[in-house]
Amino acid sequence: MDFHSYFTWTDWIVVGAYLLLTTYVGHFLKGKQSTIKDFFLGGRSLPWLAVSGSIIATEISGVTFIGVPGMVYAAGGDFTYLQWGIGSIAARIVVGIFFVRAFYQREIYSPYDYMGNQIGIGAKRLATIIFYF
Repeated sequence: MDFHSYFTWTDWIVVGAYLLLTTYVGHFLKGKQSTIKDFFLGGRSLPWLAVSGSIIATEISGVTFIGVPGMVYAAGGDFTYLQWGIGSIAARIVVGIFFVRAFYQREIYSPYDYMGNQIGIGAKRLATIIFYF
């Protein structure tokens, strides 16, 4: 099957406009953060709900929009993946309410910092090493 015939000039225009817009926004906002706190916590100028929403949107991003339709198509239209999607939404709500709020209030920049605060610096380092591999 020739998939190239399904990707039209309109699709290329949308992809190009997206890349140009994200590049422009990146250049417009560069240098606005002066510290790591500004970078990771947005200078504490956003409420934790907005930060949580941003994290969720980032997680959902490209993998979901590209991978899920392909996976459903490959499975012959089988929507068993929908069970994972519903569970994932519930998990995101729990993470947003309990973890993001705690990270934001305690000025924790990553899950590794949280582990380091709760268990110790050794756990933080071990988790970081495990993530890299």
